Amino acid sequence: MGSQKVSDETRTIFVVESEKNKTSSYAELFSGKYDIIKTKIDDNCIDILKKHFSEISLIFLDASDKTEESTDFIKMVKSDRMVHNIPVMVIADDSVSDEEETFLSVGAAGVIRYSSKPNAIFLQVSNIIELKENAENGSMSEL
Repeated sequence: MGSQKVSDETRTIFVVESEKNKTSSYAELFSGKYDIIKTKIDDNCIDILKKHFSEISLIFLDASDKTEESTDFIKMVKSDRMVHNIPVMVIADDSVSDEEETFLSVGAAGVIRYSSKPNAIFLQVSNIIELKENAENGSMSEL
């Protein structure tokens, strides 16, 4: 079992909510350990992301009701030199299982389900953030 890296620096998760607004409860799951910036997929979303890019450790994208918009958003993030290194974690319900490969092929770091246990979601997000930070620092973490 790996050790969790502890840092004095607060990390920020950029939560992109869907119209169904299921991510609110997940944003609350992260709020004890991470700062949260919440928005919806719209024309201002990328601008908000760019404004705060230096603070953001991960993008948590709710793709439950906007598969095409979510895919386009991931493509925009990954093609933008300013924000392309921020990992995108997609959360979706089981009805979008066919799109899982699509999300991954356009650059999502992972796809998780609403049916996942909250602690498992929290740990996946924490692990991806740790991997990103280790890659930026040029170090490897003990897994």
